[in-house]
Amino acid sequence: MNNNFAQNQLTRKELSRGIRYLLFQTVFLPGLLSYGNRLLPAPLPAAWVNFLFFTINLGAALGILHRFLKGFFPVPPKQLLRILLVGILFFGINQGASRALGWLLSRVSTDFSNVNDQTIFGLLRENFLLVAIGTVIFVPIAEECFFRGVLFRGLYQRAPWAAWVFSVFIFAFVHVKNYWGVVSPLTLALCFVQYLPAGICLAAAYRVSGSLLCPILIHAAVNAAGLLTLR
Repeated sequence: MNNNFAQNQLTRKELSRGIRYLLFQTVFLPGLLSYGNRLLPAPLPAAWVNFLFFTINLGAALGILHRFLKGFFPVPPKQLLRILLVGILFFGINQGASRALGWLLSRVSTDFSNVNDQTIFGLLRENFLLVAIGTVIFVPIAEECFFRGVLFRGLYQRAPWAAWVFSVFIFAFVHVKNYWGVVSPLTLALCFVQYLPAGICLAAAYRVSGSLLCPILIHAAVNAAGLLTLR
């Protein structure tokens, strides 16, 4: 095991708080923001509500995991080179796997389109800059802190197999959960499957590089590439 990965571990309190917040974020936060927005005299546009959701998650990640995150800095030049090389490798693997999987899914359902991408496209048309900041900067940091930092790293300390399964499964699940009952079960299942390569590649990049900075950079690059495609 990479020494940096082995040495920088979560405390029990960080793991507990991280999992509880992830549960709150997944189950309650979207509904609370939506309800609160409806109570405003002049409700915020969807892009601003979405940005507020990302901002709260980023603040929670930095607040809960500040001790854990300090362990990744400063980054020695040799490790930075490793992070960049591993990042390039797994970014390429993810892009290739995603393209191949997209082609395969289009054969299963000829009219298949990722419903989450459609939502983001609508938000981009409303406020491109706000959505870009949220998805390219805020989301990669917050999601990697919780999915790779809390779930993958926290569970890896106890059961490596569970770390891979749960971090990948829940990462894919949170990207499609809001569309349950909105689209067909087949479309929902195909969207879920489409997020599996990213979950695997991001966890592998963290495991190989030993630094959470690596999946954060990959995640940011993937989201940036996706935005350019959608624009």
